[in-house]
Amino acid sequence: MWSVYNDANGTGATITGNTLSATAAGTVIIRATITDGIALGTPYIQEFTLTSIYEPVSFIITASAGANGSINPESAVTVNCGANQTFTFTPNPDYVKDKVFVNGAPVAVTGNSYTFKNVSQNNTIEVTFKEYVPLSGYTVTLPVISCIRFIPTEGSESPVAPGGSFSFTVEYGDCYDISYIDVFANGVRLTPVAGIYTITDISDDQVVTVRVHK
Repeated sequence: MWSVYNDANGTGATITGNTLSATAAGTVIIRATITDGIALGTPYIQEFTLTSIYEPVSFIITASAGANGSINPESAVTVNCGANQTFTFTPNPDYVKDKVFVNGAPVAVTGNSYTFKNVSQNNTIEVTFKEYVPLSGYTVTLPVISCIRFIPTEGSESPVAPGGSFSFTVEYGDCYDISYIDVFANGVRLTPVAGIYTITDISDDQVVTVRVHK
């Protein structure tokens, strides 16, 4: 009869029939006992020292990131069966996480990390990034100047949704002549059409300024 005699290394060795199994590497002493081995009623005992080499089952998680950010760790990551593995997403400046795909399917992720739990198969994870857009949209700041009024047209409100437009008119008092005034949005000169100035395809905050010349 076989039995585990000493498992000081904690290999988790067990014997079933004539099969020795272990869950970790290390040295274990097993004992073979033969009843009535030497004489009737006297068992024969022989001890053996064995070294088990335990190779855990592992899987590969392949991680990749789209443009304008990174994922860590990346590429092929080896994970032992039953273990957890966390991946962290880092967007470039002015970008945020867009979508996360696990095994090709989109998943909802809160924050900038995703954890595979109790891994039992090969997996893939991919993250994409997009440009950061304030939830409230982009602001348009009109100047306050004595003798000049900047009046948004009907329907033009700040903040403006990404890609939207903002229009306004300018009323001049007796202090200025319209021919001496240039109007700019973020440094780009605006040309009025029928007296209306329009900022189009807005993709960031806009500051309207004027320049007086003679």
